[in-house]
Amino acid sequence: MIELDKKAPILKSQRLELREITEKDTDFIVKLRANPDIYKYFSHPHAISRDEHVDWYKSVYLKDVTKLNWIVLLRDNPIGVFGLNRVKGKNMEAEIGYILSNEYYGHGYASEVIRTIVDWSRDNWGCKAIIAEIHKENVSSIRFVLRNGFKYEKSDENFNIYRIEI
Repeated sequence: MIELDKKAPILKSQRLELREITEKDTDFIVKLRANPDIYKYFSHPHAISRDEHVDWYKSVYLKDVTKLNWIVLLRDNPIGVFGLNRVKGKNMEAEIGYILSNEYYGHGYASEVIRTIVDWSRDNWGCKAIIAEIHKENVSSIRFVLRNGFKYEKSDENFNIYRIEI
């Protein structure tokens, strides 16, 4: 088993930079999570408060070496949050999650980030597969993962699981 380091490295793609989230990103993350078009597809759909985010950041995120989250920057401007979570009990698999600001849809940024994180997880965590758990009604996200090489694997109540072998 590969030993996990809590610190998310800075990653760079062709147009974007990814850096680990910090407490200073709270306002940006809360703003993204306040959008009902985004949070309606979460397992616990609600707009989060600053206090909820800071509590999660300090009591969960900073202590869990299986979770890495990056702020995606376009010319130093935050445009999204992408995360990777090592699936418990499975050494060679991780789950990806993402939120991109609506105004940046359709420019290929999310695909660029997905490729960067997938490559990093393979090269640094030794992952053989990445999964994405997507709400069954989130048609645009389903189309997105399918366009990026993920395949439908199974359903679980309100969510579908998609997988890409890497």
